[in-house]
Amino acid sequence: MTTGLRILLVEDDLDTRDLMRTAFELAGDKVYEATNALVALETVARVDPDVIVTDIILAGDVDGYELARRLRAIDVGKRALLVAFTGMGRAEDRDEAGRAGFDAHILKPMDPFAFAEQVRQLRR
Repeated sequence: MTTGLRILLVEDDLDTRDLMRTAFELAGDKVYEATNALVALETVARVDPDVIVTDIILAGDVDGYELARRLRAIDVGKRALLVAFTGMGRAEDRDEAGRAGFDAHILKPMDPFAFAEQVRQLRR
């Protein structure tokens, strides 16, 4: 069964982005990509994603926490499931993710197919 979700992946590492995109596409989802927060903000208005998956540490001046705060301030960002996919797993990192507006905080590394399934379950 395919979900047909619109997924925005915000990840500056090409290999990670490719693996995640493949896992979501094989599940029938449409995937859009951004390499940094500013590109993500431009993309989100155009594609109205169901789910936004972002790393916390991103190239550029805006990190994933600030991206989450900016997304939650706009209509599209209020509707979308917002998932932090990061290597930052301390209690403080999880707390900050919650304060920034993330719905879920999932640690890397993780099998991309298991990750895609977990995101789909969170969306339900």
